[in-house]
Amino acid sequence: MVLKDELTSTKKLPTTNVAAGDTYIVTENGITVAGNVCEVGDLFVAKEDKASDSTDANWFYVPSGNDRHILIGAEGSGSVGA
Repeated sequence: MVLKDELTSTKKLPTTNVAAGDTYIVTENGITVAGNVCEVGDLFVAKEDKASDSTDANWFYVPSGNDRHILIGAEGSGSVGA
């Protein structure tokens, strides 16, 4: 993986000169990239080399794990990992 750039509401995934392993990091919450509503830290990694015509299907989407809806432990237990 090679970190190439960030993704924002104005910076999109490239469609040309894409190499397998090219990686882009989301730096703006709530933007939609390749059909995914993203959070800061989400990654997109190119699946294969594409000199031209790279589409959304050419990217792996890797969520950051910063999802605020993930709960650890039993609800109301008062301890983490319970």
